[in-house]
Amino acid sequence: MVHLLAVALSLDAGAASHFARLALKCARQEYPNKLEHVMNGAHEVLSPRALHPAFYGCYDWHSTVHGHWMLARLLRQFPQLHTNPVNVIVAEKPIRAARASAQWCLDVIDLLWKNRERRISEPERDAARAAYDRAIAKYQQIKADCEN
Repeated sequence: MVHLLAVALSLDAGAASHFARLALKCARQEYPNKLEHVMNGAHEVLSPRALHPAFYGCYDWHSTVHGHWMLARLLRQFPQLHTNPVNVIVAEKPIRAARASAQWCLDVIDLLWKNRERRISEPERDAARAAYDRAIAKYQQIKADCEN
């Protein structure tokens, strides 16, 4: 007979902010990096950033994907976090500087707004809308400035 024990885990805003900072810290850290890539020739020897432009950070691309997922989940559960990814600038640069990544950010910001707008209290709604508008404008500018 197998017995499963389910443990309810809780997360407060302080712990959520800590986890968000961990994911954001490695988001732009290209090295060290463990590549798992099948190559068919020397022309395919590329940097982690070239292979996975949106997910090159952390130790491997898979960890970066989990970090992005975690950030999206934390943002939904804790919309008040100051580490909100739609506002993140690292070393005065947006999280990614590729046109496709900027578009991805625009799409995610829009989706997050559509999903979160109804959960924002009335007194905070105008400020939240202004932050959303600033984020959209910033990523539109980033997309326009991208060379690739």
